[in-house]
Amino acid sequence: MTNQTLYLTGLFHRNFPAAVREEETVERLLSDPGNRVFTTRTPEGETAGAAVLFENNILLLAVDGSYRKRGYGEKLLRACEEAAKAAGFDRITVGAGAGDYLTPGVPADRQFFPEKLREERLDPRLSGEAADFFLKRGYFHRWKDANCFDMRLSWNEFPEPEHKPGETWDGVTYRFAVPSDLPRIRLCTDDIEEDFTPYYMDPGLYDGSKTQCVLLAEEAGEVAGCVMIGLETEGKGLGSVGCTSVRHRSRGRGIATRMILLGTAYLREKGMRSAFLGYTYSGLDKLYGRAGYRISSYYLMAGKKLVPEAPEEGKREDGKLEFTRITGDEPEKIAHLSLLASSIIREYYDPLLGRAQNDYMIEMFQSERAIREQLAGGYRYYVPREGGRELGFLAFYPREDALYLSKWYLKKEERGKGYARPMLDFLREEARKEGLSAVELNVNKYNPTVAIYEKLGFRRVRSEKNDIGAGFYMDDYVYRLTF
Repeated sequence: MTNQTLYLTGLFHRNFPAAVREEETVERLLSDPGNRVFTTRTPEGETAGAAVLFENNILLLAVDGSYRKRGYGEKLLRACEEAAKAAGFDRITVGAGAGDYLTPGVPADRQFFPEKLREERLDPRLSGEAADFFLKRGYFHRWKDANCFDMRLSWNEFPEPEHKPGETWDGVTYRFAVPSDLPRIRLCTDDIEEDFTPYYMDPGLYDGSKTQCVLLAEEAGEVAGCVMIGLETEGKGLGSVGCTSVRHRSRGRGIATRMILLGTAYLREKGMRSAFLGYTYSGLDKLYGRAGYRISSYYLMAGKKLVPEAPEEGKREDGKLEFTRITGDEPEKIAHLSLLASSIIREYYDPLLGRAQNDYMIEMFQSERAIREQLAGGYRYYVPREGGRELGFLAFYPREDALYLSKWYLKKEERGKGYARPMLDFLREEARKEGLSAVELNVNKYNPTVAIYEKLGFRRVRSEKNDIGAGFYMDDYVYRLTF
């Protein structure tokens, strides 16, 4: 371990004593060659604190206690913001952002989304000082409708389950998974939370080669639910039960609670001093609370815009937008639309995806042939205009439960002028005509427009990674707006 990594790990542990993270992970993250490390010194030459920035995410910012309230934290934060902005980012996050994390957000002793949660048992070492530091400097809680927190369980509050693994309970058998269960487990996790699937696909969970295993609920030959159990994966003496998944048609029968109870009982059997659930969110406080878990730490999921806000969207004085529909029997308009789409997408996505993948996707999805096929299959293409000036284009089609927005693009010179809100109003009206009350879309995980969708009220619902051929993938978030 280098002297720098040694100092940073010590700084982390001194200033975040309540944080739970496996030591090997802490050292790996703080020694990543992609990090930007900033330090600040006293006039006497002593190191007062440091910050670690990975891409546009602050992994660590800490000033040792005796040096606080002397401007050192402000200096470190400014250095991180300037570096992120210079690298081309328009926003910055703290905790879990561009990659792995030391803490999910800024540890705190209070919630940041107003709601009633189950009983707390907060770590007495927590305070609100760090969260207040960021909030006073323009940061906000990025999770608009939820809290983020850790949970712990004390064994004297654990309700012993009535059954043991291998037994059947209300027609459902609970047992530890074996390698042959993998295909059916995938069907279960894909049904409820595809983000969990990659974690469950690790063969080491099923052959005894890891300190983790999987407990499943089996009914009528299919996997109705599963949970992952970890022994000391987060630290010495700490066990965990997480990634709880129950198929939609098997919900409401207590399967998740029973799996958590059985998994937690297994942790105690294996000698864990306590059970821990990290980086979780509103709603799971009730599920895990039924097994005796209590909220032990909150997190400010801090973020900040680094560029000035665009003019207030939707408040324009120069008339309404006009939307011109393109149909399949207009070959000249289709040819023009293909050129328009190609130029916008090349300008915006070449730096994000690379020219090779972008060329492939344009041929697949925005060539004249592709647009004709989409129109024949039910897509609706519209070109918004203001005062006769072409702004960009939209493409969408109705699904069973939402209007799916496949394409939403503006020319470079038209961005930041407040067109997003009236375009969204148009989409809402089109959805209502279909009897739908939601709009759903996919967005590349590294696309900065994620912040715009969130500002417009879209909520992230899941992740998807789709193979589109030729060795290329679409690695997306799925966002949904319900109205």
